[in-house]
Amino acid sequence: MPKVHSTILPKNLFAAIRHDRPHLQVSPIVIESAAMDLADLYRRFATRPEGLTTQEALGRLAEHGPNVLAKDQPAGIGRLESRRRRTRGRSTFGT
Repeated sequence: MPKVHSTILPKNLFAAIRHDRPHLQVSPIVIESAAMDLADLYRRFATRPEGLTTQEALGRLAEHGPNVLAKDQPAGIGRLESRRRRTRGRSTFGT
């Protein structure tokens, strides 16, 4: 059997064949919250059924920043430049 070099095959080929799923990471606070009753959740997150007042929301915004997931943020110039450098010299379909 001829030796197949790994540079020929895509890195995720074998994972796709095995139907592996990516590892899902869940924050410990999410797991803890799932076991709490509603009253404990309100206490834990210092809120109430009617939500926060404008002042409370502004205070949390100042303390914690905007509620944005990292993957929702656009790529900065540094990340774009890094991605460009990594892909420079690569060609599509071996051409």
